[in-house]
Amino acid sequence: MLNVQYLKEVSAPQNVFGDLKVDEDHKLFLRVLEYYSGILFLTTNRIGALNEAFKSRIHLSLYYQPPSKEQTLGIFEVNLRKLHTIEEDEQKLQADGEPTPPKQLVLEIGDFSIMHYADSNVRDGCIC
Repeated sequence: MLNVQYLKEVSAPQNVFGDLKVDEDHKLFLRVLEYYSGILFLTTNRIGALNEAFKSRIHLSLYYQPPSKEQTLGIFEVNLRKLHTIEEDEQKLQADGEPTPPKQLVLEIGDFSIMHYADSNVRDGCIC
């Protein structure tokens, strides 16, 4: 049995005061973590924003190196190809008028963009 739970990072900074619903959600999540007997994967790109209550319940923390320029380009190419396929499928579904030709895939990304993308995405994974 697979159980997937999403906890919005944006509502889980170190100190959340004033929002009682968020506070209650976090207390409940921490209580569930305390007694959880399975393996739970948590991912974040804001590992520094986790408070000590969350960190104390993490048994193993893994660090993933940022992807290289070549790996990042590969990720972009895969996703752009998927987007291209989706656009082609949408054009086939259009029944009215002349379909517009699909957009050409152009991958022109500067070095800064590649490195910024690599540094700003998921860096750490945690296993509880």
